Amino acid sequence: MITNAIITAYCACTLCCGPGAKGIAANGKPTVEGLTVAGPRNLALGTRVRIDGRTYTVTDRTARRYDGRFDIFFRSHSAARRFGIRTNQVEILP
Repeated sequence: MITNAIITAYCACTLCCGPGAKGIAANGKPTVEGLTVAGPRNLALGTRVRIDGRTYTVTDRTARRYDGRFDIFFRSHSAARRFGIRTNQVEILP
């Protein structure tokens, strides 16, 4: 299935993830740049998605107020800010 969605970026800092930020995803494992994406709550953790030709695994969740977006993990806050906010096609892989 292919859908259009808002794509954002985040890192494990307190600005992106709040005061309790520890770099642990919703699945209980560390976030990994190039693999981790926070996804909408209607997708099961472990779902694979393709965004801009890269395959990510939904291992984290977006904040409830941003449900419906995909949030790609970056190691640094500056890289996440450079990514910005985009609208793009997201392919939900079987």
